[in-house]
Amino acid sequence: MRTLSPKYIGIILGVLYGISIRVFLEFSDAFNFGSLVTISFMFLVPIAIGYIRIYFECKLNKSMSYKHMAVKAWQPIFVFLLVSIVTLLEGSICVAMALPAFMLFASIGGVLAGFVHRKLEKESKKVVMSVALIPLILSPLEVNFFKAIANI
Repeated sequence: MRTLSPKYIGIILGVLYGISIRVFLEFSDAFNFGSLVTISFMFLVPIAIGYIRIYFECKLNKSMSYKHMAVKAWQPIFVFLLVSIVTLLEGSICVAMALPAFMLFASIGGVLAGFVHRKLEKESKKVVMSVALIPLILSPLEVNFFKAIANI
């Protein structure tokens, strides 16, 4: 049996993470848990997707340059957005408007993953879990904070 390369695992897990967060926020909007138009979803989710992609790539290629990390972090973003369009989770205009920000923040996540992997290799598993959970933790705080401000 053939095993998947870490780079493909990173792409697949990044896409699955993005889609699952997208669907979760869609259904949890009624419970004031989160929203798609939040800082958490627009900026932190792409950081996490890029981080996940490069986290697995660093296991395979420890000498990858930061430039390559920034560009390779886009791969799961493109697949995530393509799946979002094909499954009608998002319209093409929304994807076109979000793409530049998603690419920028995925690059930040990818470079961050490479930096953490080089400096804290033994702690990198804990960091990837933390990065993946940050949008889920901050999204309800952000939504409820803005609702509280709107009521003042």
